[in-house]
Amino acid sequence: LRPDDTLWVHDFHLIPLGGVLRELGWTGKIGFFLHVPFPSVDTFTILPWAQDLLEDLLVYDLVGLQTRSHAHNLTHTLIEELRLAQIGDAFIHKGRRCQIRVYPVGTDPDAFRGQAAIRSGSRAVSGLKRLLQGQKVVLGVDRLDYTKGVPQRLLTFEYLLEHRPSLRGKVGLVQISVPSRERVPEYAHEKRQTDEIVGRINGRFSRGQWIPVNFLYRAFTQQELTGFYNEADVCLVTPIRDGMNLVAKEYVAGRGDRSGVLVLSKFCGAAETMTEALIVNPHDIKGTADAIHHAITMPDEER
Repeated sequence: LRPDDTLWVHDFHLIPLGGVLRELGWTGKIGFFLHVPFPSVDTFTILPWAQDLLEDLLVYDLVGLQTRSHAHNLTHTLIEELRLAQIGDAFIHKGRRCQIRVYPVGTDPDAFRGQAAIRSGSRAVSGLKRLLQGQKVVLGVDRLDYTKGVPQRLLTFEYLLEHRPSLRGKVGLVQISVPSRERVPEYAHEKRQTDEIVGRINGRFSRGQWIPVNFLYRAFTQQELTGFYNEADVCLVTPIRDGMNLVAKEYVAGRGDRSGVLVLSKFCGAAETMTEALIVNPHDIKGTADAIHHAITMPDEER
């Protein structure tokens, strides 16, 4: 490190790094950004080391969060647990001033519009276009992570087909799940559970050439994803908890001038600003299924 350097530390794994650097004598500026939600005080203080983590955060000159609600949770926790007084957007602790601010992560819409104009001709996208020709396409894109709510989404789609039989053969779900931390037991369990639900849905409802769920378990390039966004009439972004979720923003940008409907979980940061989406509670299977049906049947002007 040089005396005029500014450090930028990312995400909860490295919260203690700032404190370690201060102990080593670093006096320069350090910023920290939290990509995940900061929980309520009642949840956060379950941690036996909650106060230690708060002390670690206060050594930073600036702490950035995704949404106003996340920032509120952090400031409320600092006030309740450390009995600190808030001065504007900052706290003074042990002679150091720490600012708490909101910086929602975004995407580059111009780049996506440019890719949307090109449109991807990859084998995967072309194959799906042939397979789903004449159908409404509902798309999900996630890392296979237990915070993303993929099993809940599949159960919702199953409920939709069960209670609205007129949609059978007319709508297909394309679920892209990018492999993530495959050796961690919780992630392996998520994959097994997802495979079981996909198999059950396709076993129950497939007929002729129609397969209700196309589950793609691999990574795709950004251009290929833009091709999927182009083909999707509806995009499901329904995590059970997420800091922001850029798929929601990429889908809207990637559609170009074409209409599309975003079904968005109230529990991700994007819902704070993307208020024209259909906002849902992913734990409410019936309510989310109704929103998907509304998205599929929505008049063109409203789309």
